[in-house]
Amino acid sequence: MKHSSTKTHKNNEIAQFNVFFEDFPKINEHDLVFLQLIQWQPLYDLYIIDNQVIATIEIAGVAAQDFVLYLNKRYMIIEGVRRTARATSANCCTFHNIEIPYGRFTRKIEFPVPVQPSKYHASLADGMLVLRLPIVQEKVIPIEDEA
Repeated sequence: MKHSSTKTHKNNEIAQFNVFFEDFPKINEHDLVFLQLIQWQPLYDLYIIDNQVIATIEIAGVAAQDFVLYLNKRYMIIEGVRRTARATSANCCTFHNIEIPYGRFTRKIEFPVPVQPSKYHASLADGMLVLRLPIVQEKVIPIEDEA
């Protein structure tokens, strides 16, 4: 199992989260029941700049230790949990509007081109996770015509 811990700096603190390569979770019948309990999916932007695929994922309110990334050359999966605020988790108040989703989440993001997952760069700031993944460079092999 290839595994990496990523440290990012946020307000002079170091946040650490886990990244796995190629060892994606296998889905069986038990997992299908679990996947039905997924309560939300983070929004994301995906684009290419300077031979890099850049994924910006909105995970505001999710602690770094509460999510994990699975990366390979074709797609990534982010999964984790956003926990409710302590002040609102008890019978402390009467709710008037609840729009922020809490609980388990998962999101599969397919890349438009193959990437080099082991050479990723990540930053986490202000609730936004930004991943930069270099694009796999095509190898051109010249073929000579023998005719």
